[in-house]
Amino acid sequence: MTDAEIIYSIRKALNLSRTKFGEKIGVSESVIKNIELRGNKVKPLMADLICKIYNVNPAYIETGEGDMFTVSDDFIIDEVKEIYNLTDQQLQIIKNFLELDDDGKEMVIETAKSLAKDL
Repeated sequence: MTDAEIIYSIRKALNLSRTKFGEKIGVSESVIKNIELRGNKVKPLMADLICKIYNVNPAYIETGEGDMFTVSDDFIIDEVKEIYNLTDQQLQIIKNFLELDDDGKEMVIETAKSLAKDL
């Protein structure tokens, strides 16, 4: 696959416009357009940013082969923070909850139910 095909496939999989895709990696819509339509090469720094920001498999962005995305806990947590517009403190509460064992999670749930009754 060419760089154009790879970037286009990633952008479409993320359901992002050229403008939105470029914003997160710090480039303009015209940079993405030049890659996709004019065949400009993706520079290594941009490839690294795309991998980091969009959780793209480095092997995929290099060759177009293999899984397009990798999944990491940090990526998922960051997405939850953005989708729900959470503060750092709210996000930390979620992280702490997720790190509890089953008994600890149940205790937190029961405590929350009890507190909610008092509201």
